[in-house]
Formats: sequence, structure tokens, C-alpha cells
Amino acid sequence: MFRLLFIIALLIISCGPPSVSDYHHISSYKDSIDRNLSSLKRISKDVEGSTEGGEVALYLSGKDTLKIEATFYGETGKSNHVFYLKNRLPVFYTDTTYLYAAPIYISSDAKIDSMLVDQITLQGDSIVQWFRHEQPAKDADQKKGKEIIALYKRIQTLVKEEVEI
Repeated sequence: MFRLLFIIALLIISCGPPSVSDYHHISSYKDSIDRNLSSLKRISKDVEGSTEGGEVALYLSGKDTLKIEATFYGETGKSNHVFYLKNRLPVFYTDTTYLYAAPIYISSDAKIDSMLVDQITLQGDSIVQWFRHEQPAKDADQKKGKEIIALYKRIQTLVKEEVEI
């Protein structure tokens, strides 16, 4: 009986949440993509994903999209979303939000007042690790994983007619 309980416990633990080693593997994968960006095919497209528009850049190896950079502009700031993909799913996501000192309709020379950076490692729609300004996020909410996947699908829709990702 004890042996059976031990095996069941071991299976539960091994199928549990992603480990720190998963994070390191994904981080190495992300770094590898960034080191080889110049060898990837880059396709960019203007999109209407926000009030002031935006742009999306895709980095492809053959037919596989490995990285997506999406920037959306607004009157009071801009947001930059970077997805690193493996098997057509985001495994690493960076969200950088820039807030302007004044709305762009007041001054076309938008100066950045503040910046918020989130770096999130994913497995499916589950968060493996979340850093805010290079520190572990204290308010890490697992709903964020589902929001990231929804944003990824929205960006896919915005560029779908031009490129299959």
C-alpha cells in the first residue's frame, strides 16, 4: 500500500507546475532567437489595434514564426508586446508600457514619463515565472496567462490576412 501511495505522489509531483529549470530552458531559447534575429525573415505590417494605430513585426524561420513584436500607440502612451513562440504558442512574453508626460494631442514631441516592464515565462496559459522590473512580481495573477494568450490570438487575427502565424 505504501509503495502505491509513493508512486501516486511521485506522479502528481512530476506532473505538477513548471519548474525553475523550465524557466531556464525557455530563457535560453529566447536568447538563442535574439542572437539569430539577423538570419530570420522579418515581415512587418501596420495594424489598427489601438486608437493611434500600431505595427507588428514577425520573425520567421521557414514557415515557423519564432518571435512577434507588436507595438500599439495611444494618446497617453504606447505598449510594446514581444512574444517568443515554440510550437506556435507563446513561451516567453515581455510587455513594456510607456506613459507619456502629456497626451500627444497636446505635444507631438511625446516624452516618456514612466515605464512598466513585465517579463513572463509561460507554459500553455499558465505562468511559470513573472518578473516586474526584473523583480519577482508580488501581484502575480494567473489570469494574466489567459490574457496573454488572448492578446496573442488578437494579434494573430490582425496580421492573419497577410501572413500565416
